[in-house]
Amino acid sequence: MTGSYNLWLVVTSIVVACLASYVALDLASRVVAARGTRASGYWLGGGAVSMGTGIWSMHFLGMLAFELPIRMSYDIPITLLSLLIAIVVSGFALYTVSHGTLSLHRLLLGGLLMGFGIAGMHYTGMAAMQLRPAISYDLLLFGTSILIAVGASMAALWIAFQLRTETILSAFRKKSASALVMGAAIAGMHYTGMAAANFAPGTICTVRPQDINIAWLAGAVGGFTVLFLMATLVVSVFDASLSSRGAKHAENVRHMNEFLAMLAHELRNLLGPIVNALALMRKQPGQTHTELETLIERQVAHLTRMVDDLLDVSRITSGKVALKKEILDLNGVVARAVESCRALIDGRKQDLQLRLPDDPLPVDADATRLSQVIVNLLTNAAKYTPEKGVIAVSVSRDNDTAVVRVRDTGIGMSAALLPRVFDLYVQDHRALPRAGGGLGIGLTLVKQLVELHGGAVGASSEGAGRGSEFVIRLPLAIGREAALARVRETTPARIVTGRRVLVVDDNRDFADTMSALLHSFGHDVRTVYDGPAALPAAADYRPSIVLLDIGLPSMDGYEVARRLRNTRELAPVTIIAVTGYGQSEDRRRSREAGFDFHLVKPVELDELRKILDAVPAR
Repeated sequence: MTGSYNLWLVVTSIVVACLASYVALDLASRVVAARGTRASGYWLGGGAVSMGTGIWSMHFLGMLAFELPIRMSYDIPITLLSLLIAIVVSGFALYTVSHGTLSLHRLLLGGLLMGFGIAGMHYTGMAAMQLRPAISYDLLLFGTSILIAVGASMAALWIAFQLRTETILSAFRKKSASALVMGAAIAGMHYTGMAAANFAPGTICTVRPQDINIAWLAGAVGGFTVLFLMATLVVSVFDASLSSRGAKHAENVRHMNEFLAMLAHELRNLLGPIVNALALMRKQPGQTHTELETLIERQVAHLTRMVDDLLDVSRITSGKVALKKEILDLNGVVARAVESCRALIDGRKQDLQLRLPDDPLPVDADATRLSQVIVNLLTNAAKYTPEKGVIAVSVSRDNDTAVVRVRDTGIGMSAALLPRVFDLYVQDHRALPRAGGGLGIGLTLVKQLVELHGGAVGASSEGAGRGSEFVIRLPLAIGREAALARVRETTPARIVTGRRVLVVDDNRDFADTMSALLHSFGHDVRTVYDGPAALPAAADYRPSIVLLDIGLPSMDGYEVARRLRNTRELAPVTIIAVTGYGQSEDRRRSREAGFDFHLVKPVELDELRKILDAVPAR
């Protein structure tokens, strides 16, 4: 007896096989991701049911596609047994690929068990037809179908293991191509097994006939399976998305905790010497403390730079940094930055080498920010280079691009660190004990500032102990060489006496020390500690200059400035904001309130003196 195939059901069975294979590959990723958690068992069990149902459905649809010239029916318990075998085999496959390694021994054993399991499902399903006389099989084709099942199983296990850590979005093409191969292999095994079956003339089905339309049954099984597999895939994608967000959040929290711990460490390192110096000064009254004063000044300068770097990262990230560009000779900028770092590098007994080209390299850049980039790279190199190590800085031209290289013979970088070296708060933890501190933001600033100049920066290292190299590329200002900014000679600012200065700050320590400094400069000074007291003091004292804090209690500095401007006798006064608020929005508000200048604490005294000296005496 011979039969024929319904083409549409054959195609449907192959489509289901491919879809089931894709879902199986994705489920392998979820099982691996959940390994070691309570969700692992849920994904393993649920994945086995979903994957097994898909494989069994392909098999059942393939059987329905085969049409014999007799009335057919299926034994329900045996049919359900074939479904159970498919689910168990699928669970075994998912469990196998969830392991950390897939050795050749495990692959061979797993492929044999899974292949024989799939073959068992197929031939159990064939037995559910309960034909008399029983189906006989061509031994060659029968053996071939089992070999295909084993081979397909090994291939499926290997592919699933390779793609198990891929997300559904990052590996869509890989999984799709693999699912087509796996689906075709599963279908090939099934139809080879069907070809092995021989039906004797006069064969009858002994199962009690059921009044079920084959087309309707195939549609119901196929439709349910596709919906079930798609639902499984949606749940898998949703879970992967949540897991990715959770992992990213956990990573961000970890980085933030590390940053806060490092910030606390750095602050304690800076404040510790200051506290010690102050204690010594209290124990030695009446004596000069030049060394201690220098120490305090040095630590405060470090603290100021740390705060400035943190604020710079915030400003650049939010797009609030405006570069003050001009045509500069890059050679001069690099040379000055190198000289500013020479004391640090010499103190570490390192060899600092500088090589500059003879011709100028004009760049359209912010001199301060570009110098900050070079200083950060040199400071970073000094941190990670041992005594007697070499730090080499070179500047060259590559067509229309200026190239700055900073190379050291330090500890180098691992391959894992290199892709993340410019990320915020990232540091090489193995190097921290010898790095001399830092918050992990210096290289982030370098990258951001270079990109603001239209350039690019990269890092390279041959590995641990082999040193590192950072390369900056900046576009040259071609055709604008004549506009190169010339170094302007400046004369020391003269000390101008006779200014009447009113200091307004609720921080008494700051107000009193600032007043004392202004007295030492030769100015006449009065001090008040809140906004309401500033107005009558100004009316009585008639100052030329008001140093005004913004964050005052009762009446803030903005309101004090507005009221001073609205008082006819006081309107000409020069008002200088001296505040801890330094964002662009703070500067805008201070201008609108009537401030003439905006200085951020701690104040650069040279800048303050220039402003004071430029104000006419009253």
